[in-house]
Amino acid sequence: PSRARALAPGPSPASRAAKDALVAAVDAGDAKATREAADAFTRAVRADNAKLSRSLGSKWDALGVIVAISLCLGLLALAFARWGEGRRARAAQLGHRLGVSVAELEQAKASAERADQLKTRLLADVSHELRTPMMGLIGGIDLLSHTTLDPGQRKRVDALHESASDLRSLLDDLLDLARLEGAALAIEAAPFDPRRLFEGTVSIARAQAPARGIELDMDPELPAALEGARDRIRQILWNLLSNALKYAGDSDIRVGVRWTEPTLRIEVDDAGPGIEAADRAAAQEAFVRLAAPSIPGTGLGLALTRGLAGAMGGRLRLLTSPRGGLRAEVELPTPLARRPPPPSSRGGRDGPALRVALVEDNEINREIVAEMLRQSGYRVQCAADGQEILGLVRDDAPELILMDCHMPRLDGPAACRRLREDGYRGPIIALTANAGKDEHQACLEAGMDAVLTKPVTRVELERCIERWARSGGSSRAGSGKDSAF
Repeated sequence: PSRARALAPGPSPASRAAKDALVAAVDAGDAKATREAADAFTRAVRADNAKLSRSLGSKWDALGVIVAISLCLGLLALAFARWGEGRRARAAQLGHRLGVSVAELEQAKASAERADQLKTRLLADVSHELRTPMMGLIGGIDLLSHTTLDPGQRKRVDALHESASDLRSLLDDLLDLARLEGAALAIEAAPFDPRRLFEGTVSIARAQAPARGIELDMDPELPAALEGARDRIRQILWNLLSNALKYAGDSDIRVGVRWTEPTLRIEVDDAGPGIEAADRAAAQEAFVRLAAPSIPGTGLGLALTRGLAGAMGGRLRLLTSPRGGLRAEVELPTPLARRPPPPSSRGGRDGPALRVALVEDNEINREIVAEMLRQSGYRVQCAADGQEILGLVRDDAPELILMDCHMPRLDGPAACRRLREDGYRGPIIALTANAGKDEHQACLEAGMDAVLTKPVTRVELERCIERWARSGGSSRAGSGKDSAF
């Protein structure tokens, strides 16, 4: 031993540096750095041991190796023990923090879910309470417009009709916006004829603004049948046309329709003042109006268009048109339809007048809708609730039933189930103030064939009745086979 102490050179600088690095890595709690430092320290000790062996001779080799290995294993055990203690301490501290955060997140999630449920319920209630009197208002104006009026009366009735239609559109827009924000808007794809859709929508816009030039340029290769949400696509085009009519001054408007499989592109182009590039993002937010206060509007058109396009997997872009105004472009995925769209011709019915039963608990709406039906040439039977229609069908079954949903004694879906159980196979159409997807689905699942949302005009009512009168209604009770009309 005395000779060994005399001859041993002591730890090399590399060993001391490796040891210091190992201790620092352990203190830092870095597992990877600890392993690397331990490997480096082992190599340094082995190098020192080799030097010592050469100094002392071969008889000390085994002892040196044992000492080096023991020292390394001890240091490694100490290092990992200290690293484990630090890890456990940090894990405990992090666990405490996470426990608080998870509790807070769960509480916030529960509060958000309650608020969302309250919002959904409020929307349903407000929608129902507004649509019920609007049915009487719009239906009454519609009936009045079909009477003999002098020019002054006709002008006033037309103004009433336009105001009521604006009110209905505003209510629909607000509800659609709320559903988009809550990801609850129904987007139902079905085969449609794009030419019929665009020509019909542009024709209505031309009728409402005869002094403005509205040009429609459709792709000659546009297919006869595409798959998409027809009514939502019409709503998008109408929003863009309405925007151009309001804000483009006296400029003419060009509507372009292009299709490159599987994308439909709608372009509405004007030569008006346009929107500055810096303002285009803000213009797509709800209730943002960049135009003069004298121009009517709510600031919902572009926000709804963007939301509807996004819900269908598409997008809205606002650009500068080649004529210096605004070009609004919407791209939507609309693949080729696998089956043809329904025929456009509604046609008339031959033979005796159709017998229609109207089930409505609101007296004003019952009188208004019954008169609309009579003016359309139908024979009308009325019932005030679901219980009453059961007796009416037993005594003299109508060919078609228009059914309200919220009624005393027996509501619409329950009455429909009873009628189907009793063997009634004629069409049953919900005529309801509920505009929600869940309510519509409940009607279809109860066995109704279609859903009409109040308020409706006489033309809309007649179109739906004629469609289902020709089809004959449900082929089996409770099929719920068709989506809402």
